[in-house]
Amino acid sequence: MSGILMRNELDQAKKWVFDHIQQYGKIAALIVIEPEFQGLQELVEWQDIEHDEYIQQHTKALAIVGSEQWSEDAILFLLGGLLPFPIKYFQPKEQPLAEAWLLSH
Repeated sequence: MSGILMRNELDQAKKWVFDHIQQYGKIAALIVIEPEFQGLQELVEWQDIEHDEYIQQHTKALAIVGSEQWSEDAILFLLGGLLPFPIKYFQPKEQPLAEAWLLSH
């Protein structure tokens, strides 16, 4: 199942983000979907971890960079429009634009 994000990897990443926010304050985050990424199907029925609400309240903006094929899935997975911060999707060649967009928040 190479290329599929596993639950423990996601929870570890969220824990790292939580710890980082605790130490440094609010964040603007960049997620890069690698070319070998295969999908979000393993994430569909997962429950949030205890730190999710805190992370959401301390995130200023989220930019996602990846292939067009993942744009709808990523926005739906992250509940785009329902979170208390803006989310924007960028194509891989637009990563510098994504970084500039984050700096504006």
